[in-house]
Amino acid sequence: MNRAKAIEKYLRAWAEAESRVLAPPLASYRYVLCVVAYREDGSLLDRLESLLGRNQGVLIILVINRPTTPGTSTPASSDEPAEDSRPSAAELELAQQVRQRYTPLRADSVGQYFDLGDHSTLLAIDRYSRGRGIPASQGVGLARKIAADIACHFIHRGIVRSPWIHSSDADVRWPANYFAISEGAPTRASALLYPFRHETPPGDAGLAVQLYEFSLRYYVAGLRWSGSPYAMHTVGSTLAIHYIHYAMVRGFPKRSAGEDFYILNKLAKTGPVAALASARLRIAGRSSDRVPFGTGAARDKIMALARPLDDHRFYHPQCFSQLRMALEWMQRLAHADQPLAHWQKRLNERPQPAFVMQLQAMRLDGALQHASQQSRDPGHFSRHLTTWFDAFRTRVFVHGIRDRHHPSITLHQVLSQANFLSPLPAAEAMTLAEKCTRPGLALARINRRLLLSETPRDRATQYSLTRR
Repeated sequence: MNRAKAIEKYLRAWAEAESRVLAPPLASYRYVLCVVAYREDGSLLDRLESLLGRNQGVLIILVINRPTTPGTSTPASSDEPAEDSRPSAAELELAQQVRQRYTPLRADSVGQYFDLGDHSTLLAIDRYSRGRGIPASQGVGLARKIAADIACHFIHRGIVRSPWIHSSDADVRWPANYFAISEGAPTRASALLYPFRHETPPGDAGLAVQLYEFSLRYYVAGLRWSGSPYAMHTVGSTLAIHYIHYAMVRGFPKRSAGEDFYILNKLAKTGPVAALASARLRIAGRSSDRVPFGTGAARDKIMALARPLDDHRFYHPQCFSQLRMALEWMQRLAHADQPLAHWQKRLNERPQPAFVMQLQAMRLDGALQHASQQSRDPGHFSRHLTTWFDAFRTRVFVHGIRDRHHPSITLHQVLSQANFLSPLPAAEAMTLAEKCTRPGLALARINRRLLLSETPRDRATQYSLTRR
């Protein structure tokens, strides 16, 4: 099946009903941006206008949504209203501001187009009003899928010229070159990851946000040092997905959280994921209970701690040391004459290191047997193993090492023990942990240095299943 037919099959069999929305008023757009909005105010429109003031020919797909009580939502095409049929004041206010600010154009039962000027258009999708709420269990994942399915459909039809489905959130400030940077992206990439920084609110909230951001960067730094091909950020507001690969993985999973992690886990198996070196996004460090985890939820949880610098915990560096040994051992197995027998022999040796026990608990033997049956050479065998030991199993491995062998530690311990966090000197760790009067800003500087170390300044970094 060629790619065009594969995309048509996805749009016909797997895309949401909203993907068949009425065609936009203009024949062609340069870019498409998908944004989901739940309990947002008019400041979102201000940020979008700022982006459009420096870019023309953009189609913005805005899904205004709200979750319904589990089991009470009905499909958008149903005439039966959901039990909790009242949208909140926030959704009504945002929809009203859209209607007041912009000239309405064509509309159908799914959504309405609005003229933004400069050859740009806003498509507002209603998943908030009576009977149109999103099932709570599907939450943000379904909202993202609705927007991205529409974008995929328009790109496939040639209405949008760029092949990239830009997917972001309402709490983002986009740089002027947000769209332009994608034009020079690697052609084989399945997805692009924009660099990001969290804005630092004053006081304790700023420290909490920067502790959360450090946890993200520390985890990715540990994966990268370990040699994992999945050493990438999985932050939903930073994604751009190639429409062909989007169809190949059947779109965003319908989940109330974690949809960004799971789609990137799939995309990494269809083509390289490219971490861009510029066009940095600024993400608000606000409180939020919209999803069970993420920036807002993590901020609130950290702020509830009596002494965040001492009480908030991070993975022990040994988690990544054990991961590195596990990855190296699996590569060795890929080149062994009898991988499964070689592994069984290793299990009989004593003492067993932590990584061996964890791989045994994760049933590596089954993966080795499958790879042996499906592979014709060490290269294919290695790829089978790397596909099996994906981002999800990598996290299971790290959690297993943490829970059974190396409990999590404090920030001060991390900065003094994790030698893969170069270029952070030990003296800086001491200053932050013991002497700094504004730890939030100090940690923000550390996060900035870690960000600069993640990608070379002159090119994107590609993460693929070919081990680097």
